[in-house]
Amino acid sequence: MKTCTRCGESKDKNAFYRDKNREDGRNPQCKACARVYDLSPAGRERKHRFAASEKGLVGGRTRAKKYRSTEKGRVSARARSARYDPQYRATHKLEIEARRQVNTAVRGGKLVPAKVLRCTCGVFAAEYHHPDYDKPLEVVAVCTTCHAALGES
Repeated sequence: MKTCTRCGESKDKNAFYRDKNREDGRNPQCKACARVYDLSPAGRERKHRFAASEKGLVGGRTRAKKYRSTEKGRVSARARSARYDPQYRATHKLEIEARRQVNTAVRGGKLVPAKVLRCTCGVFAAEYHHPDYDKPLEVVAVCTTCHAALGES
């Protein structure tokens, strides 16, 4: 005999679906309660998500794979991988180390995240700018537009 966690009735163990992940090998809800749940909107949504995951559609993995097969996707992937290129890392050691120190300081609470600060133009900042990479923690919070303008000058 087993008690259903949904209706609270004590029933024979054959009234419960098998579940190899459970200690007793049976689902905690009886078959009747499981059927009611499966027909509910929540149950239908869960069933739909499970079916999608079986097809590999969860999280847009299929869409991402299709994008990576296009020319635009390949160019994007090459641009992302440039920061891991050994030649790039060798020529930009100081910048990479400065970024690492700022990220560590933000995670450790020594620096406030840039997104809570305001840029000199008045909008919320999105990132930090290093005026001098030799002083990695002396940074200025700037928005993306101002940061691009600083890079051009």
